[in-house]
Amino acid sequence: MTEPGERLLNLAKAVSDGEEVDWSRVEADAQDEEERELLTLLQEIGQVAELHRTQRREGPPAALSPVSPESWGQLQIRQRIGEGASAEVFRARDPRLDRDVALKLFRHGQWMSPEQRRMVLQEGKNLARLRHENIVAVHGADEHEGRVGIWMDLVEGRTLSEVVRTQGVHSAGEATQIGIELCRALAAVHRKNLVHADIKGQNVKREEGGRIVLMDFSSSRGADDSPGNPESDPTGTPLYMAPELWEKNSPTVESDIYALGVLLYHLVTGEFPVRAPSVELLREAHKNRERHLLRDERPGLPDAFVRTVEKALSANPLERFRSAGALEEALHAQQELVPAKDPLTFEVRVIARAARIGVWMGGIFWILVALGFITSTALNVVLSRPSEYAPESLGDWFVWGARSLIGPVRHAVVTIIPLLGLVLLLRLAYRVEAVRRRFTGLTQWTGDALANLNLMHAAFLGAFALAVLTWWHYDLINAIYSVADRRIDEATLALLSPVSEPYHVAYRETFTLFVIALALATVVLRGVLKAKKRAPRLGPAIAMGVVIACATVLMEFPWRILWQADFPQVQYAGERCYEVGSKEDDLLLFCPLSSQSKTRIVERGDKLLVPTGVIESVFRLPRKESGSDRP
Repeated sequence: MTEPGERLLNLAKAVSDGEEVDWSRVEADAQDEEERELLTLLQEIGQVAELHRTQRREGPPAALSPVSPESWGQLQIRQRIGEGASAEVFRARDPRLDRDVALKLFRHGQWMSPEQRRMVLQEGKNLARLRHENIVAVHGADEHEGRVGIWMDLVEGRTLSEVVRTQGVHSAGEATQIGIELCRALAAVHRKNLVHADIKGQNVKREEGGRIVLMDFSSSRGADDSPGNPESDPTGTPLYMAPELWEKNSPTVESDIYALGVLLYHLVTGEFPVRAPSVELLREAHKNRERHLLRDERPGLPDAFVRTVEKALSANPLERFRSAGALEEALHAQQELVPAKDPLTFEVRVIARAARIGVWMGGIFWILVALGFITSTALNVVLSRPSEYAPESLGDWFVWGARSLIGPVRHAVVTIIPLLGLVLLLRLAYRVEAVRRRFTGLTQWTGDALANLNLMHAAFLGAFALAVLTWWHYDLINAIYSVADRRIDEATLALLSPVSEPYHVAYRETFTLFVIALALATVVLRGVLKAKKRAPRLGPAIAMGVVIACATVLMEFPWRILWQADFPQVQYAGERCYEVGSKEDDLLLFCPLSSQSKTRIVERGDKLLVPTGVIESVFRLPRKESGSDRP
């Protein structure tokens, strides 16, 4: 083999073994451009390999095969389930606990000094006394046959890194809930005067039941202990390391806070705030304060969440949260604005979404049924029509309810679309600096004025306005009541007849706009209270709901009476009557101006019954006085 070929082969072997290479000297000895290109490629491969080794990633359990049974102390090793640069993780059987545990065995002692062995054993014993629901339970640490090991609970589930890789990034709400649980775990660790020193996605598992568990305390140390030699063995995983750790400083509470901030950043973006293809370039990126802002990586995140994460990622440790409890409090403060959700599988997400759609559709169905029942019952009461002469099912009530809402929906669209357009114009105008200065004071004053109101005030005002509207239209409401009470005269019919349809339209439009105004007021006031961090109370919300319900009933109950009261006209014993129902051979007649009973039951073959072939409103005035009344 030629000399250049042997040199390249030796360099490739050095890269694969992780040996240091003086690349500047090697490049100076290169004989031609082709050899320099090969050297550049080998150098890039070496940088990637170095970053991979220092990150100490664990492979997925599915790719690992069982190992031959062996023992370590009292533990019977069953299967290797993880492997990193410094240790292997095994599933082992603890006969004393009579259950499987996770055993982390550090590799043979060529890389561990006696002081490091002592620290690992001491911290293992300290962690064995630490009990918290979000921390893996460590049962002990010991040394057998030259290998130091820590054994702990076997946590079934997937790491957060695996979840992000397989399911995608989390929402801000999901990351917030995970962060809160990890803050509680870190607070328990820090109370023992310990720091974790290696918080990362691979060291946090989500159990099948949803519990978040912080694991792998092999890098943990006392808050005042030396980290050893960070130049050759950086403390923690490079992508999660705080800037001060690259300057040979000891891990602290603040560096744990930084690592947790990196994890939150990774959960919502799938990336890291500081990233580079090699450890050396990563060190330079920290030195030059090169960081990718969370807002640039994912613009749609809530402001409160972004501020919290960015503070945890401050390059200056003094500008970060001073404790895990402080970070947890900040996450709690913005959790109301960022509702938390568990990251679910695709199938569960589809089922949950279908269930929500089903609930909404069911709610709409029953609302329409209720509206149809209200207006149909009102017509039956006014006409004294028993249910056996007017059988109506849920489907019939649904149809009547849907038909009755056509007009209100049209009014709502006509009313709300201009309002939305106005809001859009105001937002566009607000971007102009001069306009923004003029409107800032007005906006502040309006917000403060609305903040002094609440839903109970709005409910009282709404109830008063409802009373005024009812009094204003009392004549029409009283006419309907008079017909139901069988006190009918031509003046009453005049109010209910088709000739008064403009008045009927005005009545319905008034109550429709009133209901829309109440709904908009409720939404606006709740939004203002939420912005002022004042949660609306249940009592005022119920009061406002009652007012809206009463206004809706007043809007809906006369609908069929005023617009759907057309029935076949007949003459019975010389009187004008209407066939309003039937049962077998019996007919139910309604005779509005009869001097006798207004409602009567007759047989179909009654000789006094004469059909006219006319279908019209039962409240039509007599033709000689109706003028322009429709036939």
